Amino acid sequence: MPAALLLSLSLAAAAPTLLPTTIQDVQVTSAAAAPGQFAYKVTAKILVGGNACQANGVTVDLVRKIDDGVLELVPTKRLPPGPPAICAQSYAPVYAVVQRLVTGSVADTEDVVLLNVAKLGTRTPVQDFLATAPSSSLTGVLEQVMAAGGETTGYGLELQGGQMVELDLKTNGFERRAVDLFNQSVTVSGVYKSVTGVELTRQVFEVTSLEPR
Repeated sequence: MPAALLLSLSLAAAAPTLLPTTIQDVQVTSAAAAPGQFAYKVTAKILVGGNACQANGVTVDLVRKIDDGVLELVPTKRLPPGPPAICAQSYAPVYAVVQRLVTGSVADTEDVVLLNVAKLGTRTPVQDFLATAPSSSLTGVLEQVMAAGGETTGYGLELQGGQMVELDLKTNGFERRAVDLFNQSVTVSGVYKSVTGVELTRQVFEVTSLEPR
């Protein structure tokens, strides 16, 4: 067999395989954008595999594609090179939380859609999630917090009764404002999101407004 053909076959065997997958628990918030631009922050869980064996070595991402002026966000998994693993058929799905900032030109983009929400083949406008994003307000004492292993944003809100809610003040630019409000009673508005750390996935409240009481 010619050496060039052998090399071609070798490269084909080693190339990772890209496959569509499903996405769920989608949260979308608007982000700051320049005039004439849009910006959405998309947080969601992408299906990695039907069980731990099927998910081994697989990576996932939210891939951008442009189709006739429509920006498509496609949840995609990348299989590792080599022969597929022989796995049991038991179903214990493994998900990965992803967060992506999606930007573009308003003039050049007719719509932004998210593919494969809950099942393959679906097309859902991002605006649908933006309109129904679960927003709420919380009141408590703003504090700086620490956690073992450093898995914390560094900020928390102590509610009445002692419950501590971890806050994300950085994403929407509230860290500087918070400096003058530590150890004071404040009201924050925003949405809960999943944040994946080294050891665990935790719920964090992303702040979109911060006001003293």
